[in-house]
Amino acid sequence: MLDAMAHAVAEKGYERTAVADVVARAGVSRKTFYQQFADKEACFLAAYEAIFAEIMARVIAAYESRRRWPDRIAAGIAVLLDQLAAEPAYARAGIVEVLAAGPRAIELRDASLRSFQTYFDVSRPEVPEHGAPPIMAEATIGGIYEVMYRRIVTDGPETLAGLHPWLTYLALAPFVGPKAAAKASGLDASASSLQSA
Repeated sequence: MLDAMAHAVAEKGYERTAVADVVARAGVSRKTFYQQFADKEACFLAAYEAIFAEIMARVIAAYESRRRWPDRIAAGIAVLLDQLAAEPAYARAGIVEVLAAGPRAIELRDASLRSFQTYFDVSRPEVPEHGAPPIMAEATIGGIYEVMYRRIVTDGPETLAGLHPWLTYLALAPFVGPKAAAKASGLDASASSLQSA
């Protein structure tokens, strides 16, 4: 039912999705649905948590598979984008439609975004002493989210993987400088190559 919820919301939008759409996709009865969930919102919240718990586990595994911090960030971003591009319904439901699902959903989304801030915290042994204030990590993560949101809305979730070098650069430049960020992202550090995505 969680997968059915994500696909129904991705197709119709959260507000237009009804419990009937979810049970029809899942091949279950309304009785079965209401045995599991109080309402549509509860099902959506459970779907959001399940989807992003799995994606986050893969992102963390990718991050931990590298030694140098810039490479860890690059690997984590690559997996995040690849997972969302491979599951367009999850990307649309979890990045775009979550904003229409009410305050509890937005609270979950915000907690998910905050969880990424730890990977910029200099108290972690692999994170270099970058000297940036904590709000820089918050702003960087928010900027990455906004770019992903816009790309999903305008070009579709399937195009997300193409953002990898640019989002890696965006994630690293405030902390390691433009030259090191360009190197880790695979971009040429010359000004002309950094002007267009």
